Amino acid sequence: MKKLSLCVLLLALCLVLSACGGGGSPSPSPTRSVGNSSPPPTDTAPPPTPSPTQTPEIKDPGGTTVGTRFAPPQGFTRADVGEGNFAAFLRDLPLKTDGMSVTLYDGSVGTVSAAAVVDIPIGESDRCQRTDALILLRARYLYGAGLKSEIMFHFTSGFSYDYSSYSAGKRVKVSGSDVEWVSGGTALDNETVLGNYLDVLYSYSRASTLESLDTKEAGELYPGVLFTDGNGAIIADMAVNAETGETAVILIGGGSPACDLYIPPNSDAEISPWHIVSPGGGIYIGEASFMAVDAREFN
Repeated sequence: MKKLSLCVLLLALCLVLSACGGGGSPSPSPTRSVGNSSPPPTDTAPPPTPSPTQTPEIKDPGGTTVGTRFAPPQGFTRADVGEGNFAAFLRDLPLKTDGMSVTLYDGSVGTVSAAAVVDIPIGESDRCQRTDALILLRARYLYGAGLKSEIMFHFTSGFSYDYSSYSAGKRVKVSGSDVEWVSGGTALDNETVLGNYLDVLYSYSRASTLESLDTKEAGELYPGVLFTDGNGAIIADMAVNAETGETAVILIGGGSPACDLYIPPNSDAEISPWHIVSPGGGIYIGEASFMAVDAREFN
């Protein structure tokens, strides 16, 4: 009886120890990483961070013409001007290497600020000033297009001065306000003769003559229209914004003293040399202003 009681006591003690965990190995628990807050790896890459919208570059330094050097501002589409006309001639005008300065008639470097310089000779005299540069462009277009018989401008006296007579060997005799053709020259036709013809014209034509006798109201803006105020300017290229109704233009002008024809910059470097014109508005370059209502076209 005593042995049985002892066995029961020992069995009860073993059960108590087992319940307290002292008689077996504890179950393993998951290991927790310390100091690692990275999420578990995933096969899906995070979305890219959006970058701010970049304004397209307007100037291509390698472009050799007005149309290839400068792209339209963002939101604008270049106007369709067709082929072989005066507007296409202006868009295709050759430009000097990007970064070159405006040169005066005597070969010295001018101080005028230019976005680009037109690669067309103006002669070696100081006569091709201001609006004369616009006459030069028109005459060179007509000459290159085979329209030599249409090269005709007026003296301040109203005299009709045509290239056909000049290239046939005739020359002008000026006596005050009286002008007449006389014989005495050599019949010859080439670009040098055209330059000599224009050199005479520059001496007897003024901006007022260009406005009143050689041009008419344009009524709207388009490549080839010109402004006779101030130093004068001509629209060499144009782009339009269909949503806003605005027009962007590139101008070409000359200067005084006689210098290279050049494209004036815009103070807004982001769109230079384009100038944006609101419907019925104007173009402002420094102290000069060219209003759309004053635009003119060659006869």
